[in-house]
Amino acid sequence: MITFKNLIWIGFLSLISSISLAQSPCVEVEGIAQIEQGGLAYARQMAIRDALAQAALSSSVRVNAQSETQNFALTRQSAQFAAQQRVTSMKVLSEEQEGNTIRVSVSACLTDEAKVCPNYIARYVPKVAIASVAVQDEYSVKDILDVAPGYQGELFNRLWSSGQRNVELLHTASDLYVGRPIVPNLSSTMLQTASDRTLAQYLVLTVIRSADWEVEQSAIAGEIRKAFRFDKEPTQRTVSVEWYVIDLIQERMLVQGNAFKKVSDADVRVGRDKPFASRQFFVTPTGKLFDYVLNEQVASIQESLACTPIAATIAEVDKDKVVVPISIDSGVAQGDVLAVYSKTSRPYRIGAIELGADLEPTAFIRVQKVLPRFIVGQFEGKKGLVQAGDIVKSW
Repeated sequence: MITFKNLIWIGFLSLISSISLAQSPCVEVEGIAQIEQGGLAYARQMAIRDALAQAALSSSVRVNAQSETQNFALTRQSAQFAAQQRVTSMKVLSEEQEGNTIRVSVSACLTDEAKVCPNYIARYVPKVAIASVAVQDEYSVKDILDVAPGYQGELFNRLWSSGQRNVELLHTASDLYVGRPIVPNLSSTMLQTASDRTLAQYLVLTVIRSADWEVEQSAIAGEIRKAFRFDKEPTQRTVSVEWYVIDLIQERMLVQGNAFKKVSDADVRVGRDKPFASRQFFVTPTGKLFDYVLNEQVASIQESLACTPIAATIAEVDKDKVVVPISIDSGVAQGDVLAVYSKTSRPYRIGAIELGADLEPTAFIRVQKVLPRFIVGQFEGKKGLVQAGDIVKSW
């Protein structure tokens, strides 16, 4: 008996739609939803979501097909489809109700640029808190003034300059870090405290592992120095930094990154007259090492947060009004529609391992007011109980 499996990868399959993308970047699609417990307003939003999903699949679909044969006979075949197009803008053209079903016609404009996020609402900017910096080896940075607060402030400035304007400094005690070697404290209590202090969605923790400097020399030169008690200036240094981006809403680590760089044959001592992040500091060989590491960290944070939807927990529900701590810097505007997800949804488990929950929006809210530190929304349809602590997301 002969048994074998064939994995067939089909790169891109062009599906023919009623409107060719070669002629126009926009397509007209139809979304459908059932009018059930949430009522007409809720069903309308679900139909719009369905339409946008159809739009993304209207062209350039990647197909992963798998077939299995036994004795040269096809026994199993499956395929997975993934959209290659991205929706950049949309407009509702019409809607029609047929019994218990609502149909919504949407004009959606698409792009296949790699830099565009999977959904058209990615223009929002999640709030990020930059925590105080921990130093693993204090001795290795003894020649640098204000290394921890200087690094934190410089990271803030570079994120701000790169476009991450929804950012805040978190000055706190060492309860953010634990152990030796230093690692993030991911206890629910600590994360909740950080969230309450900043109202941020993400927390960035940074550990300067080492900035060791040493004398580069041969064995003979070392013996001569010992014999004559001659101290030579250090000529090489290695800077090593590790960082963590923590999702404060989901209470999990989103990304862990690190960077290190070495310089040799240079005067690597800094001196206390050149405080960290000053112009005099960054022109030194050691300053250039930290400049490199900071740029790597900023790029890593930007990449990890580039397409993340904004999310925040509801602070208060008052009849048909909802107060959510989403700041004006997020880009949320009056008239925008956000989705509400129940935080009490029962997750699926295998033994003690939590797999997550199959979430569907409990409600939708339309933004009525945008204030400096929070928004006020009004229900645009709901199908279940909404209460303080539930999560509001941009999708």
